[in-house]
Amino acid sequence: MENWFKGTSFYEKYVERFRQKKGMTRKEKIRINLIADAFILFSVFYVDILLVKILLVILALYKHYYFIKKIKTLKPKQEEIAKDFI
Repeated sequence: MENWFKGTSFYEKYVERFRQKKGMTRKEKIRINLIADAFILFSVFYVDILLVKILLVILALYKHYYFIKKIKTLKPKQEEIAKDFI
């Protein structure tokens, strides 16, 4: 499973650059957050346990904090330079 995931374009485009500490563009951050938020929102509506719903909301908020504050945002020029190294 791990080998399959590492061979996907998602891994190459997003994860590999992040693992190399190069950061992500604003567009990439937004795209990943929207996809993750859709899954979290679906789970919030699907689950009937209040504590789990609260934990999911806290997880979503922390995820946004982490993407904004902890992951470097590359500018378009930096993105091109980073692609040259990959």
